[in-house]
Amino acid sequence: MNKILSTALAASLALAACGGGGSGGGTSSTPAQTQTIVTRGTITGFGSVIVQGVHYDTTKAEFSLDGRSGKRQDDLSVGQRVTIVGRVDDRGNHLADRVEYEAELHGSVSAIDLANQRFTALGQTISVDSATVYRGISDLSGLAVGDAVEVSGSRLADQSLLASYVKKEDARAEAELRGSVSALDSVARRFSIGSQLVDYSNATLLPTGFTPANGASVEVRGALQSGVLVATRVQQDDDLGGGHARGTAAELEGLVSALSADRSRFQIDATTVLVGSDTRYEGGSQATLAEGQKVEVKGSVQADGSVVASKIEFKQGGLAGGEAKGSLDGTISQIDATAKTITVLGVVVSTADSTVYRDKRDDLRTFGFANLVVGDYVEVAFSRAGSVLTAGKLERQRADSQSLIKSTVDRFDAATATLVIAGVQVDTSSARYQINERSVGSSEFYAAVQVGSKVKAKGSFSGSTLTAAEVELDQDD
Repeated sequence: MNKILSTALAASLALAACGGGGSGGGTSSTPAQTQTIVTRGTITGFGSVIVQGVHYDTTKAEFSLDGRSGKRQDDLSVGQRVTIVGRVDDRGNHLADRVEYEAELHGSVSAIDLANQRFTALGQTISVDSATVYRGISDLSGLAVGDAVEVSGSRLADQSLLASYVKKEDARAEAELRGSVSALDSVARRFSIGSQLVDYSNATLLPTGFTPANGASVEVRGALQSGVLVATRVQQDDDLGGGHARGTAAELEGLVSALSADRSRFQIDATTVLVGSDTRYEGGSQATLAEGQKVEVKGSVQADGSVVASKIEFKQGGLAGGEAKGSLDGTISQIDATAKTITVLGVVVSTADSTVYRDKRDDLRTFGFANLVVGDYVEVAFSRAGSVLTAGKLERQRADSQSLIKSTVDRFDAATATLVIAGVQVDTSSARYQINERSVGSSEFYAAVQVGSKVKAKGSFSGSTLTAAEVELDQDD
């Protein structure tokens, strides 16, 4: 991976030195000046490749998937985390020279925990949430032990994964796993990634001279034998691709992990981010940095591959900050193109640069906010800050007469059998009641409900009210 991206970077620097061309931006006779940039983040859409709301012109880009060159943009999917080496010109155009995708793992499912929305594969604990993009299955319930999967996502402090993308795939002879080395035994030539034991006694180590060490980020390929991943290759891993000149601009999006006690450094995937006195913040401060917080970092690459942050922007989503999450399914009744909001089930949902768009109705590959129209039926996974709902994932679906809201309760009235869930008015007077999938009566249900409880209601929406056919209180969340 490093060699390929370094080649692309060299080309980028050469083009930048001579003021290499942009992707539009007018007819000025002055050539656009470019700066090399490396980006790490989740694909949120196409029509170029869109990462964190930034459109990268991929007209002349090379694509690599799992270390294999000669791929196409059509081989990528929303939800996958990619590294882009390219340029940004003084007109604001972003041009990709190289787009590289590396899955976190290709392997078999060994355990599934539907109640806690997680599963295990190749010794890795993998959590999913409402923003996870699935391929080959509709959700986690579509997986079975023994199924082969591809996973992309972000590592957390405990080295578990929060999946942004899960694909059920055909069985593969070769397993692949990325992560940090632990429990190294250099004599037996074994180490662990998560709880997966790796035997590298006969593996090729790349680059030449590389020796595994505890804490090192690696990519392993091999075969699973009696529960041990017998490696044929172990390669030192670098999310940013390596070989970047000191001072190269960097933009990273992801979850905070390995946060130091003084909050002066943390990681996004395998990249170390350094915080200084000149770092600017948006939506938070150094004091509010927390494990699992979703952030966008802008800064510059250092000689050791770390990034010094010039700006850190706090994003909704992630696992920190006490944010409520939820999902809703329903028909769009209003669209505000200026504010980039939609109204569904009577509540306004904002979109963001990080919103992942997917069209499951017409299978449009180039699909985004501009493609939405009033009357479209959508499924929205959102994070919630007060009364503000922000879409993490927005999927257009085939029309359905049933609507759904799942989130925290704002208020309730047992006497009138009504709830307000994330701003949605719900009439439960004719509903079937459940608590943790156990059928109950309305009295027991309302005796258990509290403000902040997580409730799912499904039924028909008319006017300003969702008339629930079924309503369930989840006390396990």
